[in-house]
Amino acid sequence: MAGAVDLTQIADEHARLLQTVATYDNAPAELHDTTGLLEALEKDIYVRESRMSKLINKRKSEHKDLDKLQRSSSRRFLFRVTHGGKEGLERKLEKEEREYIEAAQAEHNESQAITELREAEKNARTKVFLPL
Repeated sequence: MAGAVDLTQIADEHARLLQTVATYDNAPAELHDTTGLLEALEKDIYVRESRMSKLINKRKSEHKDLDKLQRSSSRRFLFRVTHGGKEGLERKLEKEEREYIEAAQAEHNESQAITELREAEKNARTKVFLPL
């Protein structure tokens, strides 16, 4: 019988389609959650990038202070005279080096955090556009 319809084949296809549709039942909730996550990540990235520019300026300032003291013999001499000789100068140099290293480390840490947040944002955006 050429015109006969195979009901078992149609039933199997129907069950498969229902199963496919069921995988999308959570889509609105997942989209809402992912959208909220993206908004939070974007806000955090913005805050950290503004903090990063301040850290860059601080590192540059600390480097400038250290460089002035290291390169200027008249500044070193004046500092020796006014702050307790060679030991005072060494303490000041150590302090300036420590401040510069701390500023550079803070900048590096912030850069790492921004990179991780951007990766998380990329993953969240990919999740939004991928079918379940």
